[in-house]
Amino acid sequence: MSVGFPKEQIYTFAALNSNKSPFPSCNRSQIGEIQSLETLASYRHQFEDDEILQCLADFNVLLYLCTCDVLPMREHMSLLLQSIKSQDSSQALQWAKSEQWSTMSHLLQASAPHPTTMGAVGRSTSFVGANASPLPPIGSTWQCNHCTFINTNPTTCDMCMLPK
Repeated sequence: MSVGFPKEQIYTFAALNSNKSPFPSCNRSQIGEIQSLETLASYRHQFEDDEILQCLADFNVLLYLCTCDVLPMREHMSLLLQSIKSQDSSQALQWAKSEQWSTMSHLLQASAPHPTTMGAVGRSTSFVGANASPLPPIGSTWQCNHCTFINTNPTTCDMCMLPK
């Protein structure tokens, strides 16, 4: 009679696909693994909308959602936890339509890392986030006379697109 070990182990948290980056573990900020809305947005971006169960069936993600100060989710996670336990994708998709996850999704979109390639407004580098470039020297910026935005682009304003 086995008391401490099941005959057939059932894992609640499946191993992450090797081509996806894992969500950082908690309490590892000293070694550069920081849990934030930006890192959650980057992690979430690796998954399709219908892969919400695979995305959120990660202990560190669940812990972050439960302890996130920006949007308290702890009280609204029972359906998600049940879907993870039963590996029910349809139940997870139903939870993803909730008001709380919808709000979190909007926060994640706003917190997504800024692109480092040329964007629609002509920015070539990002000065925000974990992969940020250092700020340019002070003398290389100028303030737009129209919208007061501080620019690094030498000819047009990055915000209002008007000429210098």
